[in-house]
Amino acid sequence: MSTPTIRAARVTLGLGSQVGRLLASDVQEAHSFVTKALRLPQETLDDKSKTPRADANLLWRRERGRSGAAALIVQTTDPNADLAGLHGAGVTGVQVIEDALTRVRSRLAAGEHLRFSVRTNPVKWQTEDGRKRRVPILDENEQIAWLARQFQGAATLAQDPFTGAEDVAVEQEPTVKVMPRGAVFNSVQFTGTLLVEAPDALEALVASGIGRGRAFGLGLVQVA
Repeated sequence: MSTPTIRAARVTLGLGSQVGRLLASDVQEAHSFVTKALRLPQETLDDKSKTPRADANLLWRRERGRSGAAALIVQTTDPNADLAGLHGAGVTGVQVIEDALTRVRSRLAAGEHLRFSVRTNPVKWQTEDGRKRRVPILDENEQIAWLARQFQGAATLAQDPFTGAEDVAVEQEPTVKVMPRGAVFNSVQFTGTLLVEAPDALEALVASGIGRGRAFGLGLVQVA
């Protein structure tokens, strides 16, 4: 079964306005803002038995440019999502891309190399007092091993030709705190090179994202 087309939008935020600064800093506000693209009634979004965000593969991440400009990168496989409608107070521009993989589609083949970037939440299960719970992975080598498992069956982390180690850079980022829910996610930025093994599986992985916290700006895999 083929993956539906991944549509994306770059939403530029105006940091001169209070709303723009809020969208750039508050993950709960940004989450509520991007889900407007699904054009669903609030009761559906509030219904905990339903998963409209996951069903639409709605993902987003925040970006800061060198000039200090801020933007939200939003993507979804929902063909009816109104990405162009993500404007209003605090937004200075919206650029929609109807196929987020257009630039790499000719290289989305087994044996090809693609650059990737993802901000995500590496965790593991740990047993304490007979109870299992998720805990953050803090060791960098363990974080890379966790990342490799997420891509398993779709791609492998390419090796640096000089060192033989995985070609991936790891940057520890500030913890993502979702208020008032009280949820906390450790955040790690990975940047590196993938060796494509199964193009369809990789496209499906890019569509769905990886790791936890995907509703709150984590898990969106960008390839180039």
